[in-house]
Amino acid sequence: MELKRQQLLARIEKKEISNIYFFLAEEVYFKNEAIERIKQIIINNDFSSFNFTHFYGSDANVNDIIQTANTLPVFSDKRLIIVDEFEKLKKIEQLNSYLKEKAEFTCIIFNSSERKLPAKIKPQKEDIIVKFYALDGYELRRWISTKVRNQNKDITNTAIDKLIQFTDNSLVEITNELEKLILFTEGKKEITEADVEYITGDTKNYNIFLLSDVLLQRDIRNSIKIFRRLFLSGESIPGIFYMLSNTLQKIWNIKYLRTRGETDNEIMKRLKINRFHYHKLIPHLNKYTLQKLQHIISLLYNYDKRLKSTSEIPKNILIEQFIYEVCEK
Repeated sequence: MELKRQQLLARIEKKEISNIYFFLAEEVYFKNEAIERIKQIIINNDFSSFNFTHFYGSDANVNDIIQTANTLPVFSDKRLIIVDEFEKLKKIEQLNSYLKEKAEFTCIIFNSSERKLPAKIKPQKEDIIVKFYALDGYELRRWISTKVRNQNKDITNTAIDKLIQFTDNSLVEITNELEKLILFTEGKKEITEADVEYITGDTKNYNIFLLSDVLLQRDIRNSIKIFRRLFLSGESIPGIFYMLSNTLQKIWNIKYLRTRGETDNEIMKRLKINRFHYHKLIPHLNKYTLQKLQHIISLLYNYDKRLKSTSEIPKNILIEQFIYEVCEK
């Protein structure tokens, strides 16, 4: 059964949760919105970690998915499974037997950026298919305008056009930039094109992921430059430190597990890193010895405490000190 996004949300609001969903097409923002609402209904007690499983099609095994789906939930009526990039599953046709005799206590969301179901998949009439298409044109402009009005502000048409231009129509990026713009224009009733130019235009090519990548290259000058741009654009210090900390700990774990003889597939499974992200980290391993990484892990704990304390040193200065020590030879 194919539904429109609003029809799906209406069903979720009534807590009408199906056992099988196929989420298709490219709009991540609306997919995440639907997934979060479903999670809030199903995963709502202290045993949530026992009743929620996340698979990636490029790494998962169909039999593992089916076995998990047929496992009774722990102190709950429902179990939730999300399978991202499910179209990449090997022997995907084996899912058809489960679709015919699905467990009533399990909800599975099969998620894909493709616009069509794989030809080998045969959904049942009760299975829900939703295509999440990207907004454009008038529909996108109206969505932005409504989102701003909900914050008791207005936004000019030229500001909307400039925001769309800078964010390539991505609702996730647009939402992030609107949050910054609303903070930046506190005390003003309207977001203008000049505001968008200053906040979004200046930081379009500067984000936390780029900072993480440059930091891993031990490039002090550009790491400090990107951090300062992010800080001035309103990115939170705890958020920046968390992302850098998370990336550096992954590098340490991968390097350590490789010395123990574990294969890449074993490491990805143990650390729950998808293949794309894993292979972006691999080129940086040779830039660090285990001794240097052990020192960095100690720095993480030290700076985490200092950032959470009432230190007289401004937190942005602490981050710059941290970056310098990580990049130091």
